[in-house]
Amino acid sequence: MPYTYQYAQAGEFTSTGENDHVEGFVVFLEGTRMEIATYTTEEAAQSACQELNDKDDVSGKH
Repeated sequence: MPYTYQYAQAGEFTSTGENDHVEGFVVFLEGTRMEIATYTTEEAAQSACQELNDKDDVSGKH
């Protein structure tokens, strides 16, 4: 399952983990909605998702 992000107000994102994050771009694991981190900029969230997806790539392309 890939990591993705969405913008959310403080307390707005419903996750399987803690959901008391501050306002920002929430990085989470699709399917489980497990919150990983919250970033203040979309660029930082996008970069984190790319890094997490590359690290967790199970396709054997590394």
